[in-house]
Amino acid sequence: MLCRSLRYCAFFGAVCVFVSAPAGVARAGAAQGIAHYIMGVSFEFQEKPRLAFHAYLKSVQQYPSAFAAQMRLGIVASDLGENRQAVQAFTQAIGLRPDDLQSRYLLALAHSSLREYAKASAQFETILKALSSVDPGSADIRMMLARIYYAQGKERAAVEQFENLLAAEPLSTAALLQVGSYYLDHGRRDEGRDLLKRCVGVDPCDADCLNALGYSYAEDGAELEAAGNLIKRALVVEPKNAAYRDSLGWIFFKRGQWNLALRYLQQAVVIDKDPAILDHIGDAYQRLGRMDRAVDAWRRAFVLDAGMTGLRLKIRNGIKALRKP
Repeated sequence: MLCRSLRYCAFFGAVCVFVSAPAGVARAGAAQGIAHYIMGVSFEFQEKPRLAFHAYLKSVQQYPSAFAAQMRLGIVASDLGENRQAVQAFTQAIGLRPDDLQSRYLLALAHSSLREYAKASAQFETILKALSSVDPGSADIRMMLARIYYAQGKERAAVEQFENLLAAEPLSTAALLQVGSYYLDHGRRDEGRDLLKRCVGVDPCDADCLNALGYSYAEDGAELEAAGNLIKRALVVEPKNAAYRDSLGWIFFKRGQWNLALRYLQQAVVIDKDPAILDHIGDAYQRLGRMDRAVDAWRRAFVLDAGMTGLRLKIRNGIKALRKP
């Protein structure tokens, strides 16, 4: 199956890629391409990605027909956040080997990083078509394609990919989690929760499924004791996960145990200063009668995400409450 990063190449294999170049390629250009390519590999082994990037760039400038160099350039560029250069390198690689699915996969990821979702989905669709006879489920690709469709606002197409995946792989915890979460977010609460229960049934230690199911109960204010037990099981698997600690804190909040809620929420925000966690901390302080602390937490959340629903109103009302004699 495709993998995100093809790390280190053998030096002799790298040289062979250049030596087998078509007749007519200038020997001097090929020789320079080999030298810079080997330098790039060496820099990667030394964990000097920026130097590797420049070496690979010089390599493809000397010899643009070297597939291996274009691929390494694209991968290192992606790791450095140079996604426009990555797109160019992977596009060149596909031009050299149109049937290579790895280069198409990495090109799709680079397009996605640039929010060029239509181009990303086109590459994933091409890969799916190529894999249809050998891997009908194509779990990883369908998952990525569905997420791209979500980003494009094509929610029905996204769910269709997930449901096709579930039909092919009914025990896929990743698909059960994604489809279940989608249904929860779009008003199909019972269906979503059923899928998450199936997910936990398939893998009782899948922390993401445990957390999603537990938090869904917390959101609805239902079965809070069972919800807390689910989140605690998730924390056994990943004790330093901020999202899970936030979930547990929110369950205690829903149970009216605000001091205990605040303890877990503060633990979570130390791990990850996420605006949603800060918003929850503000809510807990408000319940405890500490409006000054509440407003401070909401303001910190607002700095991180000014678009969060309800934050402006909370801050405004909190300031009004503080000004009252």
